[in-house]
Amino acid sequence: MTLMSKLTTALMAAPVFATAIAAAPTALAQPMAPFQAVDMHRGEAGCFAWSWADGNTTTTVYWHNRCSTEKTLLIEWLGPAAPSRHVVPGDGKGHEKTSGIPHRFEQQ
Repeated sequence: MTLMSKLTTALMAAPVFATAIAAAPTALAQPMAPFQAVDMHRGEAGCFAWSWADGNTTTTVYWHNRCSTEKTLLIEWLGPAAPSRHVVPGDGKGHEKTSGIPHRFEQQ
């Protein structure tokens, strides 16, 4: 193959190659799931630090007794869930999942 034919072949292939390179990122892209904002709620009640995030059908509350002695945490819920009491050892952690929304936290 002569130099001139090699050059002609390269110049003819260049637009096809450039188009393939330009299209590659869009061909590999995946559609993104819509972003869902989650409101995180945090607070303290006496020795307890607690947190929960907005859920679709249930809510899980997490707590940590930061004192060195056993304490009781009362959680009152909006919705069908009855108030709940949790006896938590010093430096203990726990969680509760229910269909309500936490309304009030109190150390007893």
